[in-house]
Amino acid sequence: MELPEKGTGVRHLIFSADGKRLVCGGNDGFVTVWEYPGKKQVQRFQASPQAVNQMELAPDGKTLAVSTQVISLWDAEAGKALVDPPGHASQIAQIAFGADRDRVLTGSNDGTVRLWSVEEARDPRKSGEAKVHRQRYRMAALSKDGALLALCGFDKTVKLLEAESGKEGAKLENLPGFPTALCFSPDGGRLAVASSNKQVHLYETKTGKKLADVAAPGQNVGSLAYAPDGSLFITASYDGAVGFFEAATGEAVCEYTLGRLSPNCLALSPDSRLLVTMGLGDGNNPLRAGAAGNGKAEGGQPGVRIVELASGQDVLLLQTPAPYQTGLAFLPGGKVLATAGMDGALRFWNMATGAELAKLEASPSDPAEDKELERLQAAGPAAVKMAMSRQFGKNRILCMAASADGTRLATGHQDTTALVWATPEAVLKAALPETAGDEEALKGLWGELSGEAGAAWAAVWKLAAGGEGAAKFLGRMLELAPPPEGELGQLLAQLDSDDVNQRDEASKKLELLGRAAESALRKAAEASESLEIKNRAKAVLAALESPTPSSPDLLRRARALAALERNGTPAAREILSRLAAGASESREARDAQGAMKRLGAAGDDKKE
Repeated sequence: MELPEKGTGVRHLIFSADGKRLVCGGNDGFVTVWEYPGKKQVQRFQASPQAVNQMELAPDGKTLAVSTQVISLWDAEAGKALVDPPGHASQIAQIAFGADRDRVLTGSNDGTVRLWSVEEARDPRKSGEAKVHRQRYRMAALSKDGALLALCGFDKTVKLLEAESGKEGAKLENLPGFPTALCFSPDGGRLAVASSNKQVHLYETKTGKKLADVAAPGQNVGSLAYAPDGSLFITASYDGAVGFFEAATGEAVCEYTLGRLSPNCLALSPDSRLLVTMGLGDGNNPLRAGAAGNGKAEGGQPGVRIVELASGQDVLLLQTPAPYQTGLAFLPGGKVLATAGMDGALRFWNMATGAELAKLEASPSDPAEDKELERLQAAGPAAVKMAMSRQFGKNRILCMAASADGTRLATGHQDTTALVWATPEAVLKAALPETAGDEEALKGLWGELSGEAGAAWAAVWKLAAGGEGAAKFLGRMLELAPPPEGELGQLLAQLDSDDVNQRDEASKKLELLGRAAESALRKAAEASESLEIKNRAKAVLAALESPTPSSPDLLRRARALAALERNGTPAAREILSRLAAGASESREARDAQGAMKRLGAAGDDKKE
């Protein structure tokens, strides 16, 4: 007799005591109950995402025990679990906070996604478990507000669910390739799905409508992230290619090659100026620029790399003691970076100095296992994946997330547990480096802002710590006096000069004038009778609007705005407010507007 058994093959068979039922356990974790000797399917359900190793049926034929990585009890006729033990039965692969610091989502290789209440979990009378979604899936993502859950299956399908109720929403079917990463936009309105066809597909979460297909650089994308303000999304491939795209249109902004990267390790600073990745090291690699890109990605050394988006240059390289990092997260304000390692430790780093501020340990590290991890790390991406699945230590951290206010971190572990940590008070009050406030010292720091990213960002942090004096100094240096009467017209006319050097010099001067020349440039781009003037005016405007400044002077101004935001004094806020005023479309105006919004949100949080 042949049965039309679906799935990936039968692994275990048993008969009921009366011989009227045949139960098949599959390699795909599904259990099928058949009438015997007939061929009628009585029930089919998924007991686990792992293969069924063994089964036993009670004499009455109603209760079925299924052994996979754990033993579970099922109603064989109804196909429902009789006992749902709290917690996960396998290692935790994903973890995320909801809108507040109380809700935590955990996703495990046991095929369940669970929502927890941290406060209830602290009560010994309660488990803290709020909701269980039991499905066979490969990866999960939670929206920032904790309302939506995306589950990616094994069949080129992504399901969207209400996280609390489990009610199914849009279903994204027949994807061009197998999904390799998921990420919600900050407002939850979009879902980015990276695919094995080397593309990222953007969907509207409410309707499931596809909005765009974006060609991602490099090989398969292993990580996706949205900028905190939702303006950009970022792709990172296992071969080290990192792409930045406009979130609204999918248009490429720039592309970097950073050397081999670990999977699932990608973070952006709150102001989207700094990118953090876990580099595995393979020598220097030049930045491959898109339409607006420039600069160079320095070095391919192993460690946690902090790279400036505007220039593509390394700001810091943190030589973490742990051989392999599995989680990265900025705390609010961007002064502190949290890292999680497979040594079971959380570390907090001062972004101004690169110094380690604090360390929290889940379990002591095993030196022998650390050496094996280092060997796998050096062997390449395939071995890194192997390291993730190996049973290294009971409390290895496999994933990490920070709450929106930065006061809590959550870690998912090899031993099936999830831990929630309180951020140390000393970390929350991390001090910036002291800086001299005299004019000569401030001029020296201003000079550093136009140089290499490492020295420039050291200057950014010193200016941020310089109080009102440093803020007012930056305000004077950023002040753009209107050009002398007639000069603007002369520069625009020189864009059509017969001398190419004079045309280039005029473009450079107009670029430096920035917003003071913006209105005249727009008029020239639209109405000039000279095609050369039109094209050059458009090029200058594009440079002013681009996320990646095209000259050292523009780069210095962008870094000065970063210093003002981190300075945060009333004087700094007043200067940012002035720069943000008006309807300018320049990058500088948008940056100032974003800084004011973030500073306002930070002020509101402190009041609460």
